[in-house]
Amino acid sequence: MMPRLFRSVPVLFGSVLLLSGCNGPRLVPCPAAAILSDTATRPVLKPDSTGTDPSALLYTMEVTAISQTCSLNIRDGESTSNIRMSFRAMRAPSGQAARYVVPYFVAVNQAERIINKRVYNATVDFAPGVASVVFETQLTNTVLRFENGRLPTDYQYLAGLEVSEVERSYLAAMGRVAP
Repeated sequence: MMPRLFRSVPVLFGSVLLLSGCNGPRLVPCPAAAILSDTATRPVLKPDSTGTDPSALLYTMEVTAISQTCSLNIRDGESTSNIRMSFRAMRAPSGQAARYVVPYFVAVNQAERIINKRVYNATVDFAPGVASVVFETQLTNTVLRFENGRLPTDYQYLAGLEVSEVERSYLAAMGRVAP
């Protein structure tokens, strides 16, 4: 038989470990960042084109990745984030150089509620003979103030491309709509 003192050591040791974690620093994650799937691809069509004509496609733009880092200021209830987005633009092979400006957005949501949305422009430069371009953009020092009682994990950065109704119908007709 084990003496009574030794039988209570595991319980005592476990209690000390449990209580010692209560006052230590807690790891609070950043707000999430995601690509809104319905707006991840934008088929840019020639002017006055219909949404069902495959020859109307000028180029296609895609948001391929999003990541972010943040620092938290718990006392002021805010985070400061750096958001990095990756894009890919594709076109039919052409001997000509081309430059396009494509609007994209970053929105902040909390559950179903959109708190803020900002539109930015990405510039795509195709060199002569180049059919695909990959590039990144970065939004630095984006400040998000939390509502009373909310945690950083209650919020999310959503990114995507501005897609018109004609472009949406083109995606649907070509079978490139996200499920």
